[in-house]
Amino acid sequence: MMHERQKASKILEELIEYLIRNGANHIEMSLSFQPDYVKIHVEGDCPVKPANFHELHDLLNAPRRPELDGYYYELLGSSVRQGEMKLLGSLVDRAETEYEKGRLSITVYRSFN
Repeated sequence: MMHERQKASKILEELIEYLIRNGANHIEMSLSFQPDYVKIHVEGDCPVKPANFHELHDLLNAPRRPELDGYYYELLGSSVRQGEMKLLGSLVDRAETEYEKGRLSITVYRSFN
């Protein structure tokens, strides 16, 4: 379970970085560990909808690749920023994204297989 907590922490870090790169202010976050999954939520005031917002939703909802979990986890946080969300999408099972009235919200779920 400790390794899953470390993965959740790194996923949270990447989501926060996405909000910061897109000019978000007053960022709020939560981690909720359940017996068989973790829910990670970030949101913040973002004056302009990110240009890649719809792409972000698609990438985070791409099929998870459990066989590559360890490899993708190690790549997160590298200096290559462009592929981060694609890597992240391979580590989570599903995502909910929303941009409404200047508020950007991202929630991802990762099951403990």
